[in-house]
Amino acid sequence: MVLLAAGAVFLFPVRPEKVQLPNPNGYDDFRKAATLIATPPDDLTTVSDDEFRRFVEANAEALRLVRAGLAKDCKVPVTYTYAVSEERLNELSGLKSIAQALVAIGRWHERQQQTNEAARRYVEAIRYGHHSLREGLLTDILMTIAIERIASRPLRKSAPTLDAALCREIISALQQIDDSVEPIDRVFERDNEIIQTEHRFAYYWYRLVSAISGRTALSGLTANAHAKARQHYDASRRQRYELIAELAARAYELEHGRPPKGFDDLCPAYIKNIPPEFRTATNAIYNFPSQ
Repeated sequence: MVLLAAGAVFLFPVRPEKVQLPNPNGYDDFRKAATLIATPPDDLTTVSDDEFRRFVEANAEALRLVRAGLAKDCKVPVTYTYAVSEERLNELSGLKSIAQALVAIGRWHERQQQTNEAARRYVEAIRYGHHSLREGLLTDILMTIAIERIASRPLRKSAPTLDAALCREIISALQQIDDSVEPIDRVFERDNEIIQTEHRFAYYWYRLVSAISGRTALSGLTANAHAKARQHYDASRRQRYELIAELAARAYELEHGRPPKGFDDLCPAYIKNIPPEFRTATNAIYNFPSQ
């Protein structure tokens, strides 16, 4: 009986406690908005202003919900079921469409020579990507990274046209986003909990093999996926700080009449803090003219 009990615990582990969600939860607004969002035109260069206005009007309710969600606490309602279900992937696709719509609206503002408003929409898309998928699983953090990449490209391209005040505004927003980013290892922990509860037979078989062979418990299951995700996570963080540094250098030059000579010109007057690893000569996020 003791062996049977031990085997039951081994093969049928207790599920983790249900995640406590905020109430109200901004995720509910984002999920509803994803069902309402209209797909942006494929080629914005060929769309008339009237057509694009109709696109914005069609998305008015969806965007209202998005902004309502951004004003609330948000947490992904992780359930201990198969994490990569078709339903979940469809939901993620809808959430990505919201970011694409925000970026499309930003591009339309650029067409109208409204560069400041365009930049704010790009920042809003980045913030939405991080806020909407907070405390999710590996698929969620990868979607967050994809959304940030979609919005950062046009924002970085427009950086040389922005005034100093807006540069400072965006730097502050990006640093707040960076401060809120969850450590990637915590995401891995939640993913491992999924494996241990929903894929327990495979997990514990690999754990037994690992004990015999001396290899890590997750070898052959998630180690490669986690390694690749960490690469994307680290690259996204670096690109975020590169953009912050470019904006800070732009603001400094506009306000001082000359480019900055080094990070000491930018910190802390423009950038609250730059991680030490991004200030080294071989890994610097910004190349100053004097260097």
